Amino acid sequence: MVEIIESVRQRKTCFPSGDFCPLEAALFGVVAPAGTPPAVVGKINAAIDQALAKPAIRERLLGMGMVPVGGPPSDFKTFLKRDSVRWAALIKAADIRVE
Repeated sequence: MVEIIESVRQRKTCFPSGDFCPLEAALFGVVAPAGTPPAVVGKINAAIDQALAKPAIRERLLGMGMVPVGGPPSDFKTFLKRDSVRWAALIKAADIRVE
């Protein structure tokens, strides 16, 4: 799997400190199979970034409570790795198991 782009992230503040509610966030992203040529990843990423830059699309997403993000594939890859580590630690600490 190759991370292409983080397209939309919705985050809601629910604490007086302005912190976000971790369970009320939604993330939408696009990925491609491992081995996808970088040129193809770049082309898809550019098309998504162009779409997210269009005012009509941005307004529609914002109207649904979403925040368009876009950006380079490396940002989404970093986010996914960091998030995986965070959730793995929580699962281990809570001794959560598949039944």
